[in-house]
Amino acid sequence: MEQKTTVAKNDLASFRLFITQPIVNGTASQGQIAKIFGISLTTVKRCVKKFREGGSKGFYQVPAKRQGRKLDPERLAQAQGLLDQGLRVPAISAQLGVLASTLHKAIDSGRLHQKKMPLLKR
Repeated sequence: MEQKTTVAKNDLASFRLFITQPIVNGTASQGQIAKIFGISLTTVKRCVKKFREGGSKGFYQVPAKRQGRKLDPERLAQAQGLLDQGLRVPAISAQLGVLASTLHKAIDSGRLHQKKMPLLKR
């Protein structure tokens, strides 16, 4: 009978914390850690940077969600106005120069509200 192993999400974070300790303590170099564990030097450098900026907590925190730059408050108001007029997302996208997927994400997150269109009967 085959057993399936599940890996906790924090195992990777724990590994990253583990590899930074010898570097921070001065007992190993970044190059040595990269070679021993078979990971890229860039990965090791990123881990050390994360540790130095946020300590051990930095590995376990959920990254902050980024805010988009294309839908500033002015464009958001314009898009809402066009949605209220009954325009569809592709037309608004072309008019404002914003990707349709960006508008759909704003609708899904509740920042824009789209009227429900009635279903057509055959």
